[in-house]
Amino acid sequence: MSLFLTPALALSLMTATAMVDAAQSQSTDTAASPSAAASRQAKLSQQDASFMAEAQRSSTAAIAINRMALQQAEAPAIKALASKVAEDHAVLAQKLKLLAQSKGKPAATEPDAAQRHDLEQLSGLQGDHFDEAWVKVQTKACQDAVIAWSQEVANGSDQDIVNFARQTLPTLKAQLEYLQKLPGKG
Repeated sequence: MSLFLTPALALSLMTATAMVDAAQSQSTDTAASPSAAASRQAKLSQQDASFMAEAQRSSTAAIAINRMALQQAEAPAIKALASKVAEDHAVLAQKLKLLAQSKGKPAATEPDAAQRHDLEQLSGLQGDHFDEAWVKVQTKACQDAVIAWSQEVANGSDQDIVNFARQTLPTLKAQLEYLQKLPGKG
């Protein structure tokens, strides 16, 4: 599977960069919001607590898997997308850490068993074999993240966490769209 960065994918990556830059420069920082101090004492619902832990684990795994792709992938398009996804998730992980701290919750920084399995599976691959497996793993992880973030937006009760999910969901949807448009994917 030999892939290259198409003009459409390059444009998509630039759009995603602009989206992340805009989200980073927003003046409303969830961790510093007036409601954060008050909600620090409040108990999180099962939905909110589960989302926070799952989001933290998935961002940690995404960073690791995409950094691995920078070393082991053959296709320039995969390397370009992996770089962007790792960068996006580093930003998400930092925001999640601050949000968890504001809620008095410990950070969930270790990937879960399925994510560790994916990391192990990918670690022994190189070139085209890695590229094919990475696309499958990354697409599934991204689909799962979009579902989790969407469920938090729809069902979450903590406004800070819901706002975080709402603000970052477009980045995850964009990543999934780029994965689905990779040349030669099939």
